[in-house]
Amino acid sequence: MNFVKLILLTIPFYVISDEIISIPKAKAQFNIDKNYTNFEHHKQKVKDYYEHQYHNDLQEICQNALLYFLSIKRPENAVIIFDVDDTVMSHYHFYKEKNFEWTVKEIHARHHQLQSKAIKPILEFYIQLIKNKFKIIFITARRSCLKKATYQNLIQEGYTNFEDLILFPIELRDKGVKAPVWKANTREEVSKKYNIIGSFSDLQEDFEGGHTGKCFKLPNYLY
Repeated sequence: MNFVKLILLTIPFYVISDEIISIPKAKAQFNIDKNYTNFEHHKQKVKDYYEHQYHNDLQEICQNALLYFLSIKRPENAVIIFDVDDTVMSHYHFYKEKNFEWTVKEIHARHHQLQSKAIKPILEFYIQLIKNKFKIIFITARRSCLKKATYQNLIQEGYTNFEDLILFPIELRDKGVKAPVWKANTREEVSKKYNIIGSFSDLQEDFEGGHTGKCFKLPNYLY
């Protein structure tokens, strides 16, 4: 087995520590045992991960992903799908400032104010993909009324070349359509024009429903 094939067998790769639990799980545990010290301990574990290991794990995933994409026979009109929030753009420092006690309304306000920040290892990976003439589409569960702000924020943060930016239509959200279902249907529509060769997201549910190509799950302990 050659080196490239050996590397490909490890994709996606990052180590999930048993010592770290997500913020929602920590909150749920706190609601049961009311142990504030234990709750703060879990928050600190999340902080330590994001400030010391997170970028290293992302670099590992991206290095392996680039090897994969450069090694395959690229079909005609190939495209790679990226989620936006906590996949290519981050709110970690805002979460931290709020001691992980934030509201959806606050996050929406940050979206409108173009305050999402590029995740450096992902941006560097994106630049390599563009240099190698890969096409990119962003599919996000952000509300469709945020399209202009999201587009401007992506450009502002360095994501300047992509085929499309697709947001969750408000009318479908209001009808109760779930984001994973909408994303799966959207990928199916995209696949009528493009050949999807890969998908990146911090949420496992974003890979449900097919039409994903190779799936690359990114770590997320925030929600």
